[in-house]
Amino acid sequence: MMNKFDDRLPFGNPITIVVIYIMVSIVLIIFSDVVLATIAKDVPTLTMLQSFKGMIYIIINAIIIYFLVNRGFRSISESNEYIKENERKHNIILDTVGDIIVYVDKYGKIIDVNKRVEIKLGYKKDELLGKSFIDVGILDVKYMPVMAKMFRQGIDNKMGGKTELELKHKDGNTIVVEANNKFIFQNGDVVGAVTAFRDITERKKALVQIFR
Repeated sequence: MMNKFDDRLPFGNPITIVVIYIMVSIVLIIFSDVVLATIAKDVPTLTMLQSFKGMIYIIINAIIIYFLVNRGFRSISESNEYIKENERKHNIILDTVGDIIVYVDKYGKIIDVNKRVEIKLGYKKDELLGKSFIDVGILDVKYMPVMAKMFRQGIDNKMGGKTELELKHKDGNTIVVEANNKFIFQNGDVVGAVTAFRDITERKKALVQIFR
């Protein structure tokens, strides 16, 4: 029962720790003074007991501080572990998706990518972070107007859009992809975008064969 009650207390909150410390300190001081006044019959005895009281007070307060701070650290540690576990699951999901997933900031610089980019385009994540597809030559500069239009329409409509592009592999080969863009807004402003590039090369080849 006590464990369940402890779990509900916000020991990680600094205000809570200070309030509990003050309340316990006041109770200890008042209680100890009453006890000493009852026990001590002369000044030397009172002086000696006051010294012992001071030492006991320090020890008790050290234990209380340790308990409260330790609970706070445990709460923070558990929160960090929870965040790390969610990030791990999120990355697993992203890496198992068949599309190339690219997360960019509002300037088009890559913040994160999934592992599919290495499979489809031959680039490692570290080679792309802080750059754009145009910077590294994956996307030809001829597509800049197309990308600019897609971004502009997304900002105006607060939605993403789809468009077909060609992406260049590190070895020089190209693939045809369908880019599906979703914008990320914060306080009404665009702070980034997530784009899924779906490889439709085989589909395009099949259509060419059909209409020959």
